[in-house]
Amino acid sequence: MGIGGVLLLWAVFGTVAGVIAIVGVVVARGTSGFLKLTGVLAAALGFPCALAAGIFAIVWIVSIAKGPQVSTSRSEFETEFGVSPGPDVQAVESESLGWTDSHQHFLRFRCSPQTITTIVRRFRPASASECQRALHARSTAAVWWRPRTSPSTLCFVARPFDSAFASNEAWLFYDPKSRVTYFAYQGVD
Repeated sequence: MGIGGVLLLWAVFGTVAGVIAIVGVVVARGTSGFLKLTGVLAAALGFPCALAAGIFAIVWIVSIAKGPQVSTSRSEFETEFGVSPGPDVQAVESESLGWTDSHQHFLRFRCSPQTITTIVRRFRPASASECQRALHARSTAAVWWRPRTSPSTLCFVARPFDSAFASNEAWLFYDPKSRVTYFAYQGVD
């Protein structure tokens, strides 16, 4: 279970604990002895857990409001492929979407066939049906990330692509005519 699952579980626990804390305060006010002690303990433990649930809600809202991170930095190329982009790598566009236990990253750039040969070492050629499924699954990507496939388009997949997430895959589409490359990464814990 990733950090997102843990935070979600903690939020549920915190909500339940907050309810118990409120009940604990009510019970502690009108009783004595063991019931009063139980009510005080429930309140003492429940309120911090409820506070944690509130913090989780704020983090969740902020991460959604922040939205995708868009970049034109060439460092994104090096981060994904482990090699510095040469002078042939041009017009790098990047978008990252992530939240706690999942991440998506999209790149589009132009490059030479030699650069493609270097970066596809981690990939294997994908079948036409695999490529179509991959494109359909990424139909919510940014408007600029819409590979136009043709019979000459080269399609590659890497499963797993890295060790950042328990389950992850990367796709690369390259049009030798236009030299435009589309890269998509998705990781989930």
